[in-house]
Amino acid sequence: MSDWGISVNDARAVLYSRYWQNWPKCQRLLNGSVTFPISLGLKPPSDKQASSDAEKLFVWQQDWRNVSGVEWADKRWQRLGSQQVPVKLVFHNLKSLTDFLQVTGELEQWFERVQPLIALAPESADFKAELKKQLAALMQLTTTELTMLQALLPQLQAGMGVGLYLRALPLAGVHGKFIEQHEKLISALLNALHDQAVNKADGLLSWLGCMNKPAGWLTIRPLCEKTRQAFAGLELLQLTGQQLAAYPLPGDTLIVVENLQSGLVVPNIEHAVVVCGTGNHLNWLGADWVKDKKVIYWGDIDSDGLTLLARARAMQPNLVSVMMDVNTFEQFNHRATQGNSCGAVPTDLTEQEALLFERLHQQPNRLEQEMLDADYISQAFFNLQ
Repeated sequence: MSDWGISVNDARAVLYSRYWQNWPKCQRLLNGSVTFPISLGLKPPSDKQASSDAEKLFVWQQDWRNVSGVEWADKRWQRLGSQQVPVKLVFHNLKSLTDFLQVTGELEQWFERVQPLIALAPESADFKAELKKQLAALMQLTTTELTMLQALLPQLQAGMGVGLYLRALPLAGVHGKFIEQHEKLISALLNALHDQAVNKADGLLSWLGCMNKPAGWLTIRPLCEKTRQAFAGLELLQLTGQQLAAYPLPGDTLIVVENLQSGLVVPNIEHAVVVCGTGNHLNWLGADWVKDKKVIYWGDIDSDGLTLLARARAMQPNLVSVMMDVNTFEQFNHRATQGNSCGAVPTDLTEQEALLFERLHQQPNRLEQEMLDADYISQAFFNLQ
């Protein structure tokens, strides 16, 4: 774009990017929440600029001569005399803007595409208003997705999902992921169809009656023949944190490992089970059955890992950590990277763990579990037996 004189094409590109490609702005534009008039200054030249390139001035004036919505002003210049120049482009309504952007046909086509949705409740002013409000979101759907939305809305009814997960709803013509991908749009349209019932029920899942999908899966790995027999010989299984809290694990020793892959390299230990991939899912450690176990915790050496360790020990005060000490960090410091900044030392750390946390105020300050040698890991667990 030049120092002066915005061209018609440049103005169209600027406004297209600002109002049509910007989906949040586009939605506000289409639902009537953008205030008109909208204007764009055209950067008319100064006397010196115009005089230095009279030919460019003439072409620029002609460029805007037949464009609607242009405001012109009289300019009196020393060398060029009186000239009329375009100073501002002004749109007083949506149609004038879409005409200039050359998207009127596109917009009309999209209105036609949502006509089948309007037909779901042709007498509902609220539903039509919500469709208009959601037009920008609807414009992003493919033809197939619009067809699914049309098929979906009449099928969704309050309480139909009692005892079911969302993806198990008995729906025709809709794939299981569609509702999850477009939950906000679907909820808005259902609210318009059902007198804000989804909002009153505190969300789509509650309105449908669906169960929350399981979250926080934890991988359980028995570490000896006896504990494997307690799991019917299974080498691995998964439980949610909620399930694990109610399911006492066999064995005398419980090893808690922050990351999944690291939990898979814990060596065989008699009468032990490892729970790996725990991350932030630690509430199950407060279960009564855990108190009867020897609990060992192993996590990343960084501010987050030590904070998680402190959380775990708050629930199990007798918990011991492994490979979360200054010696381990210094031995493998050449593999450490820059991690998150460290704040105050978390409570429930031992004196040695607190010293490690203080060490992490220096850089580098993150040593992931995966960076330790396999023989070092085996020896550390052997020493705990």
